Amino acid sequence: MTTSPLAPSTPAHPSSTKVGFGREPRPVALIDLATPLLTLDLDALAHNVDTMAAWCREAGVDLAPHGKTTMAPEIWRRQLDAGAWGITLATAFQVAVAREAGVPTVVMAGTAFAPATLAALAAPGADVLMWVDSVETVRLVDAGLARGEAARPLAVLVEFGSPLGRTGARSVREALLVAEAVAAAPHLVLAGVAGYEGALTHDVDDAGLAVVDDYLTGLLEVLDGIGAPAFDDWLTSGHDVVLTAGGSVYFDRVVAVLGDRHDPSGLQGPRTRVVLRSGSYVAHDHDLYRRLTPSARGTTADGSGGAGGVDPDVTVVVGDGSAGAQADREMGGPTDGELTGLDGLVEGFGAGRSGGVPARPGPGPGRAGLAAGPAFRPALELWASVVSRPEPGLALLNVGRRDTSDDEGFPVALEAWRPQAADRRLPGVLDGSHVSALNDQHAFLRLDPSSGLQVGDLVRLGVSHPCTTIDKWSEIATVRGAADRRGVPPVVEGGITTRF
Repeated sequence: MTTSPLAPSTPAHPSSTKVGFGREPRPVALIDLATPLLTLDLDALAHNVDTMAAWCREAGVDLAPHGKTTMAPEIWRRQLDAGAWGITLATAFQVAVAREAGVPTVVMAGTAFAPATLAALAAPGADVLMWVDSVETVRLVDAGLARGEAARPLAVLVEFGSPLGRTGARSVREALLVAEAVAAAPHLVLAGVAGYEGALTHDVDDAGLAVVDDYLTGLLEVLDGIGAPAFDDWLTSGHDVVLTAGGSVYFDRVVAVLGDRHDPSGLQGPRTRVVLRSGSYVAHDHDLYRRLTPSARGTTADGSGGAGGVDPDVTVVVGDGSAGAQADREMGGPTDGELTGLDGLVEGFGAGRSGGVPARPGPGPGRAGLAAGPAFRPALELWASVVSRPEPGLALLNVGRRDTSDDEGFPVALEAWRPQAADRRLPGVLDGSHVSALNDQHAFLRLDPSSGLQVGDLVRLGVSHPCTTIDKWSEIATVRGAADRRGVPPVVEGGITTRF
């Protein structure tokens, strides 16, 4: 008997979860389930998976979506079936979940040090490509692999960073020293170069995009400075050099700057794959990414186009400032964006160039005509009940930080229903409303004092930043159908298990 390479490996549903802890038979009307409740629209999910896959094919790059967004092997399977080259994860535990699920290729956007853990990462089976960003990291990892008696060398990517970012070598020179150390390490094999542009800025104007482009140009400097011979062991084993970047906001710029290096056939030099790692697109959201993704900005792959924003029929009011400003505080990113200069290359290593940072490249052949960006649909909806109306301009909902993110903006109140009144919408009752604060289990919904919202009403909320909402749910209820076409709250068809 043959089995799927991604056969379900998650444990059986526990007897109780936040989705129908009474284990009601499914399908079941959403209004018959307890709130709070997080739902995933399967139609929107399918649209997002297929749309991103098609966009990457048109752009001529590969995709290894960041799986930490959902930590749901069932969703990873959908992404791989649609053509994803691999799955990106951040920690050794997450990689272990992916191995159990049969994911064949994992980009580990992080570093492990424990000998047994490193040996497990290097074990035959899935190809794991782990990041390293310093010579000391290389020394520790190589020694750990030796102590763990790893069965084979561990593939690593040199991570290039920036003073504006998080991890990563802070200059081209430092990154090349890291690559040199990897080449000399007996238990490591150099597989490529990695970076992340999303922490450098949260601006999407010309200045912000210039910061991103300059950083990506530096990533190319690292790859070229290393030179082809350093990748011989990896290429000889039948693999391709990996050049990877791309979060969920600036992936169009990654294609514009790096896309020409995608050459898995080796027609221009060493076989090379440009791999995007965007992850949040799979669920999208109602605030942060809805405002910042390429389709919202109205940009093409060459950076042209006007400003974009939230769809005109959606009004987003965030309680404590914009999501972008919150992201700047949480992630350390700048608000004005000024990229410091890149150091020169290390002479005598690989086939490095000495001409400094090249001019910002334009789109490669076939990329200038890319659409403004894939248009995603919000797939997550958070349902809550009004549990108190203690003041005319305030309603308390039974949803809080235990159920939803607030790191990139508060939930967005979208519509209300009155289950006791034939499941009908309540038009206008949320006009001008916004969530101003969250406690552990409560949301403060500020309203027009004349609003007719009542205790017991059902409120549908959108989320901002899906990653830190999904991780609060061991099971996500699944529904279908566009929210704006529903006559009644949806029916819950089933659930998807997460592995956080």
